[in-house]
Amino acid sequence: MHSPEKIQLTDTEKQLVCGDPDEEAYRVIPSYQAKYSFDGFLQSRGFSSPKYIFNKDLLEVYTGNKSYLTSVVANSLNDEMSKLIEKDIFRYYKKEDITPKLLNDIEARAKIILRNHGFPCVKVASTTEPLLGKVTLNLTGLESFNFGPLTIEPIEGVDSRAFARFYSFKPENSFKESELNLTEKRFLRQGIVQGTFFQESCDLPNDKISLVQKFITGPPRTIRFGVGASTELGLMTRAKWSNQRYGAMASVLEANIQASFKNQSLKLRADNYIWATHPRQSLVSELILERNDQVTFRESNAQLKPHLQWTKDTASRFWLWSLGPSLVAGTYTSEVNTDNRSFKTGAIEGLVQTKSHTFEIFDVHPEEGDFSQINFDYRHPSFGFDDPLLKLDLSYLKLFWLANVGKGSLIGGLRLNPSTTWVPKNVSREALPPSVKLYGGGSDDLRGFKLNTLPDNTGLGALTKLEAKLEFRKTYFFLPTLESFIFIDSAFFGERPWSVQSRLWYSPGYGVRWHSPVGLVQTYLARSLSTKSSSSNSIDDGIFFFVGLGGVF
Repeated sequence: MHSPEKIQLTDTEKQLVCGDPDEEAYRVIPSYQAKYSFDGFLQSRGFSSPKYIFNKDLLEVYTGNKSYLTSVVANSLNDEMSKLIEKDIFRYYKKEDITPKLLNDIEARAKIILRNHGFPCVKVASTTEPLLGKVTLNLTGLESFNFGPLTIEPIEGVDSRAFARFYSFKPENSFKESELNLTEKRFLRQGIVQGTFFQESCDLPNDKISLVQKFITGPPRTIRFGVGASTELGLMTRAKWSNQRYGAMASVLEANIQASFKNQSLKLRADNYIWATHPRQSLVSELILERNDQVTFRESNAQLKPHLQWTKDTASRFWLWSLGPSLVAGTYTSEVNTDNRSFKTGAIEGLVQTKSHTFEIFDVHPEEGDFSQINFDYRHPSFGFDDPLLKLDLSYLKLFWLANVGKGSLIGGLRLNPSTTWVPKNVSREALPPSVKLYGGGSDDLRGFKLNTLPDNTGLGALTKLEAKLEFRKTYFFLPTLESFIFIDSAFFGERPWSVQSRLWYSPGYGVRWHSPVGLVQTYLARSLSTKSSSSNSIDDGIFFFVGLGGVF
């Protein structure tokens, strides 16, 4: 074999080309059959135009050079879609070896793109001119449709109106395959069924499509156990019982217990959908018992939260609102206050959350889209708290694709977390429980510092926090399940509401994440730095190392 690069055939390929004296059927391989086999083997490696010389029992193979994708042409009656496909496919696959697998991948990607632009019945066929590096795509069936009416397979004992909260689309919306995928994921994430899928039927002559949803049902009750570890929390254990299909409206009952060296909690939760005519409204009741044992403070509390919850989907976003009273009682101590203090109070709590469908479709570790949430906690002497208090916590995350790099992508991410706790001027931080104050540090916060150790004021905490995080990650880091990332996290803290001090805490670092079968695992090294306006020199607390389960951007 004559080739510009070394080609290693598998044992099966050698048997099909050279024969096998121990196997009667493969003892002698005719040259024409060996040539036929070689064509397939070489095409799968990017050699599209091999040449052969037959010399009695000898077959000489000249592979020639590999064929690379250098241009894409899309033919259709829709010039806008043709240009979109040409640009995307070339950007994503340029310089890739032209192989049958590549053509299949190109056809599949083009079909997904077009189905996400309202063309559910599209067909894609590819041809190639390997010597020119050219791939031509012929696009047909580019008739746009809305979703239209959906036929839903019934589930015994469940009111079909209960399903309304899972659908990210409406019949009048333009068809998008991603919305079908997201809806399937919502059903599976809650566990209401073990599987679901949509069946489509195109009737182009009559200008219509039909959409049917099928289910794979199973037991509604599940029990899950998990064990993990990290350098931050030590050994972690978790057990969860749930009934994801309780009653006619498929309400959710959960009992969740978690424990580590730093945190222990028991959470009982009932998400009751009791209004059949308003299937996106529910009464969420929670009983939470938790203990938080950090380096500079400790708090144990019990919380009872009966809240109303609403959800809504627009064309591209999911919205959630929650509002209701809370009863909270607990005890706490800190390094600066070693005496055990207690509190008992009522509160009004709520949140507003929104996220793009693009963000939501990722199961564990999103790569695109945005997420925002604002929480508030209002307490007052008439509720049982010593002084008026309002805690506001805002979180904003934006992820964006930057470029294709090798077999993976370069993803950028920005997170902003401004928070403050308002109290009257005469109220000191020492008199407040840790749960209403603000702390920093940890694998989900400032990654160069220990969990909840900032600011370094012996557990007093802060009443204002302004945090910004920037990260760049490279997917497909040698393996599809690995990604590398660099980051810089920073934060200001303030002793009073609505203001921060001049000291900046920041931590640049580098790490690797693994999408393991049991969840996300990451490790990183970060520099622990801080500075004051009165000095141009940074305070360097050294290198911080983390490895363990969890810890997303």
